[in-house]
Amino acid sequence: MNHSKSEQEQLGAASAASQSNNKTQPNFLSALLALIATRAELIRLESCQVGRQMVSWAILCIVIVIAVFMGWVLLLVSIIVWCVTSQAWPWHWVFGGFAAAHLLVALIAVLILRRGSSPCFVTTREEFKKDRIWLESFHQKSK
Repeated sequence: MNHSKSEQEQLGAASAASQSNNKTQPNFLSALLALIATRAELIRLESCQVGRQMVSWAILCIVIVIAVFMGWVLLLVSIIVWCVTSQAWPWHWVFGGFAAAHLLVALIAVLILRRGSSPCFVTTREEFKKDRIWLESFHQKSK
């Protein structure tokens, strides 16, 4: 994910604070509380970014659906009227053919949507992995 410069600075400060707690505070509980606080801030920052992305994605999807639907209705009516009147094809075959074509388009659209999503909270998950390693090393040192 791309973070703004201020978000990157906040993430760097949060990560540095959690790592410096290991050196300056021998108390495990206070270090753990500081770690939780920095991770909560990280989750808040990434949640805001994901929220903005989801709102813009939803708005674009609504616009696309409305535009495609209106274009589809107008085009479908014109082609069906043309096929039935000028080609003398039976109307039930024309409607059946258009229904099959639209089901195929819908299937392709669903496949594209399933393929196009990117993972969320990448930085947070990476930091949680580092935290797990850090906590394990802290417990090993205290034993």
